[in-house]
Amino acid sequence: VDKLRYNIIDKKLKIIITPKEGKLDPSQLTFDEGKPPFDLILMLDAANIEQLGEMYDQNTELFFNLPTINIDHHASNEYFGKINLVDLTATSTCEILVALFESFGEKTIDETIATCLLTGIITDTGSFQNSNTTPKSLSIAAQLIGLGAHQQEIIQHVFKTKPLSMLKLWGKALTDIQRDAKHSLVWTTLNHKDFEEANATKEDTTGLINDLLSSAPDTNIVLLLSEKEPRMIHGSIRTREGIDAAKIAGLFGGGGHTGAAGFVLQDKDIKEAEKFVLKQIRTYQEREIKGGKVE
Repeated sequence: VDKLRYNIIDKKLKIIITPKEGKLDPSQLTFDEGKPPFDLILMLDAANIEQLGEMYDQNTELFFNLPTINIDHHASNEYFGKINLVDLTATSTCEILVALFESFGEKTIDETIATCLLTGIITDTGSFQNSNTTPKSLSIAAQLIGLGAHQQEIIQHVFKTKPLSMLKLWGKALTDIQRDAKHSLVWTTLNHKDFEEANATKEDTTGLINDLLSSAPDTNIVLLLSEKEPRMIHGSIRTREGIDAAKIAGLFGGGGHTGAAGFVLQDKDIKEAEKFVLKQIRTYQEREIKGGKVE
């Protein structure tokens, strides 16, 4: 080889080799992937590896070749890491991280980190309104505020600041809300067109089921079905005490907590998903009532 140079065009690497004499035959060239510039994969708040979505799908080999640490608090966790730190008594993964960071040393948690950790605890407990709130979560929250966490800033950004696109989307969801008194069920749906018309993002459903739908009286199960991508349905479930939301989500391959859970359905439009999910939930309710497990 006389010269070797490269350039990048349209995000593609072009390698130019000039031989000292003659020409190179393609059979003389081989390509090997270099060592990935990572030492470890850390996975937080995921019950199974499929929840990592495209990050896993596009880097499957990386997940097999590198050490993986799975930190989570969901009862449905599949312990898919090479190292698994799963605490089912924790109200959030951030609660687990507080203890982990403390083990690193006294000055690990500064104001910024404390604010981030408190945000996770507040959002997972619904600002300490959900039934999963424990004395430990309240104690850790107080500890984080003592370390400088900006609690009022979190409340302002998470609960009191909503873009117009989100409000439009929520309005559509509330307009279409339905109730099945026999099965103590309230639900609503959002199709992909609703997101486009409201100019809303996938994240704009955040808080809808907790802040509004769960306020419905005389209701044991609240369901939100959202077609965030064409023929990709995201389901969110909230339940009253005595009904396991994670078990219901498990009917559709999902999981979560006793009072809050979720799932994803692929290759179904919103109407197909609505019919399918409602049938399964009603059957579940009737079976539980017959067994004397639901009052």
